[in-house]
Amino acid sequence: NSQGPVDNNMGNTIEEKNTNNNSSREEVSTNYESGKTEVKTISAPGEVKRLTASVFIDGNIDGNVQAAIEKSVANAVGLNTERGDSVSVVGMTFDPLTKEEAQKEFESINELLAKEKRNKIILYAVLGILALIGVIVTLILIRKKSKKKEAAKENLLDVIIDDRLSGEDTVAMPSIN
Repeated sequence: NSQGPVDNNMGNTIEEKNTNNNSSREEVSTNYESGKTEVKTISAPGEVKRLTASVFIDGNIDGNVQAAIEKSVANAVGLNTERGDSVSVVGMTFDPLTKEEAQKEFESINELLAKEKRNKIILYAVLGILALIGVIVTLILIRKKSKKKEAAKENLLDVIIDDRLSGEDTVAMPSIN
């Protein structure tokens, strides 16, 4: 009868060589293990002994809504009634002064953000207008320079062709020396 994947004909082999009264021993063992699965589960120290969750809702709620919320919370927290876990849902009116203060603070923050946005828009508009004025001034200066160059070319051309300019239009030419 073989009880494992290794049959009984396999075994340890011992060779004995007696030469000059020396002894030696050799053991050969072969293990054929297949399909062996080893699982190690490491869990954190401690355990949950009991879990409770409470939900408070602003305002009065009816039984159906309360039951639906209890069921949702129980599923979310992994409620285990055998362990003694519990969920409670309570509908009550919260302090209205706190609500009003929070609303006022929210409104003041929104006003501040709106002012900052307006200031940025005004800043960008002013910068855009200044850039546009700069471009226009640059274009006007370039145009004036080009008109002066054209007028100088015309006068030079008139002098070369030996046209006489009227007394008012006479331009003194620089010497080439």
